[in-house]
Amino acid sequence: MRKERVEAERVLLAKILRNRAARAKYLGRLSFDSFASPKNAAIYDIICRLSEIGDGKITKQMLFDSIAKKDATNKEKLALMNVMRKILAVETKYLPIDYVFEEFRNHQLIDERCKMMLKYVKLADDGRVKEAEALFRDHYYRSDLADEDFLVDEGEIGEDLEERIKFVKERKKHPEEFKGVRTGIKKLDRFTDGLCKGELGLIVGLSNIGKSTFALNLAHYARTRGYNVLIFCNEMPKIQIQSRYDSIVTGIPYVKFRKGAVDYVDIEKWRETYKEEDERSGKLYVISVGANCTTNFIDKKLEEYITRKVKVDLVIIDSISYVDSTRRAWSEQHAIGLAAKDIKDIALKRHVPIWCIAQATADSDEYEYFTMKNIGYSRRQYHI
Repeated sequence: MRKERVEAERVLLAKILRNRAARAKYLGRLSFDSFASPKNAAIYDIICRLSEIGDGKITKQMLFDSIAKKDATNKEKLALMNVMRKILAVETKYLPIDYVFEEFRNHQLIDERCKMMLKYVKLADDGRVKEAEALFRDHYYRSDLADEDFLVDEGEIGEDLEERIKFVKERKKHPEEFKGVRTGIKKLDRFTDGLCKGELGLIVGLSNIGKSTFALNLAHYARTRGYNVLIFCNEMPKIQIQSRYDSIVTGIPYVKFRKGAVDYVDIEKWRETYKEEDERSGKLYVISVGANCTTNFIDKKLEEYITRKVKVDLVIIDSISYVDSTRRAWSEQHAIGLAAKDIKDIALKRHVPIWCIAQATADSDEYEYFTMKNIGYSRRQYHI
């Protein structure tokens, strides 16, 4: 049993103990078998039982009383109490629950991968090569997708020549119709020729620098030009996105919406603005999702909108850090890389630009070139 995994389990238990919202969100996603340490598993079981009593409040006295009442020897109870003291001593104030859970999952994946490799080596040593290859293949590759799910288009290189000639002529005659979704930022539009269909873009920055606001401004500008935009957000609830958008379109400071300080004049301006907004042909759809939603869910939701005859022109995902691939990942950066590849596949298949927000690590500005190592999770950022 690795010391790092045991520590990650204790941090998660400490966070769940101190935060009711964290308990409500993650207790159902964990089980007794999720923990490598039997003592941590026993304490998790105690937390589950206590969370169902009364108003859900858990005190230190309740925890130790529960351990004292357990059907175990005094030595085992004393060992559990020592572990409980270590958990209660863990500082979790600046650790968001989603980050803590991801660290816990990373250690689970590492142990799972090590067990798989040991089993693979044993099968290979025993001469059971086909079984070893099947084990490796099932672990690394998606088995829930049919071959046709990967196909975007195919054909002989010289076919449809006349149609392509016609396409180029039309592009020359009406260049504006063939450009991507404009952002309203002249330098960016000149460099990219707009946000083009089938592409994947990343908006990367440090915590609290304005990535979500920047993305929302892109969505607003696209909507004012008649484009339909979908925003998948797992960083904040739908009402908060709406309030931020209200601030952008009305010019009323966001702090007024956040504190409920809008006056009569602001409300009238708010209503008048939305009368104009409703007349626009473009629509902005907000899809609030839970942390660790999958790329498969995003693809199915896009398909749902297309089936409803909604032409989707731009998709924004805030943020890619909390989107899971259907493939298993080795580490935090590997998980984000796999999610990015899946989202790129979706962009190609659905013929739509997808732009994602990503969290930059604190030391990313020290590097000349940006790599996957510079993308991570925010440890200290809370959205209020």
